Amino acid sequence: MPLEHYAGFWRRFWARIVTSTVVSIVFTAGMAGILAATRWTYDTLSTCDIDSSGRQYCTREPLILLGGLIISWIFGVIVTHYLYTRRLVNKGYTTGMSQMGLVIRSTSHSPTVTKSQAFRRNLLALLPAWLGSACLWIPLYLPSNKAVAIALVAEGALIVLAVLGSLWNLLNERRQTVWDIVGDTVVMADREPSWIALSAFVVGCLVPYGIGVTTWLIGVQALRDNYDDASSGEWSVLKIVAALSPLAAVTLGAIILGHLGVRATSWETRRLAGRGLARTGMVLGYSVPALVVLSIVFSVIYTRFEENKRRSCTEVRKELVIAAESFRTLNGEYPASIGQISGSPYVIEEGLTDQWDLRPQPGSYRIVGKDKCAKA
Repeated sequence: MPLEHYAGFWRRFWARIVTSTVVSIVFTAGMAGILAATRWTYDTLSTCDIDSSGRQYCTREPLILLGGLIISWIFGVIVTHYLYTRRLVNKGYTTGMSQMGLVIRSTSHSPTVTKSQAFRRNLLALLPAWLGSACLWIPLYLPSNKAVAIALVAEGALIVLAVLGSLWNLLNERRQTVWDIVGDTVVMADREPSWIALSAFVVGCLVPYGIGVTTWLIGVQALRDNYDDASSGEWSVLKIVAALSPLAAVTLGAIILGHLGVRATSWETRRLAGRGLARTGMVLGYSVPALVVLSIVFSVIYTRFEENKRRSCTEVRKELVIAAESFRTLNGEYPASIGQISGSPYVIEEGLTDQWDLRPQPGSYRIVGKDKCAKA
């Protein structure tokens, strides 16, 4: 096969980044749920008692935590096996490879990769990630400086091995990595990728970071204003623009690059790979204005709800004032508690006084709302 048909290092690098991003989103959510359930079980089954000095101590079962960590690790292994190995056998490429226009071919059998080849290849390719995730659980089970140090050293060694295995692509004639050699496979360039689509994906992934930076800038500026008498807590136009500029830049970039990437990968033109990347970047870009619109709608609905609630509480308060005045007319003095005007003949509607409290004052009284009528 001609050398130019083999996939180069950078195209494979970006394909691996895209695939890793997709896989991490899937099994991070799953493992977070498993760890949350483990934490709840860990706390629920713990037994607490009080010692002779009056201090509370709890006895916990460490096997519950260990079991949850093992289950979450097995879940990650199964997910990566399915998303890598099964897809490789059925499709001939991973998610990232399809977006970069790459396919995997067998060098020892027919062009289609067999299950045995896919298993051998991905076992070696994913082994550093599997072992690395297991090392990260060590400090969770044994929270100590020594455990953290061991986990970091092991993680660093695994990263070095993974990088060396990938860099073999630069020395091999057929651009094979170590796991390609073990699996008797080779990665071929099937189509040209759209680098605009890839740029849209990268910029789109920066949108969550832009949201974080903007939130941080707003928080820092608000904190400064709280302690700055000269500003009096007021925001200027320049402060607002400075706080929103990072998010606006990545949002606009993701939207523009996303549209350009979709156009570049359309069927009407010479079809380039990466349409999914362009759409992902575009969706991430549009998520910011969508969230802004949703927040405005929610704010308007919530404000109207609060106004209606306060209005109804105000009407009830007026009825209670009338009832208190009626009580004074009949008894010659103001009521000492809200219970004295509850019921006939003062407040006929049952439960109307539950959200209120009457506080007597010299020659007068004060009606104070509770719970939902606290602001009335």
